[in-house]
Amino acid sequence: MSISKNDIKKQKAGKAEKVADLESKAAAGSGAAKKKLAKMKKK
Repeated sequence: MSISKNDIKKQKAGKAEKVADLESKAAAGSGAAKKKLAKMKKK
């Protein structure tokens, strides 16, 4: 299976959206979101 550059861009955009979503939840005081965010940033 070949991965096109477009697919990679979509994956990165999707991940960025997830991070942004978690950051907004963490800012709202969600402890679980903060932990998930910390894990994602380590990767």
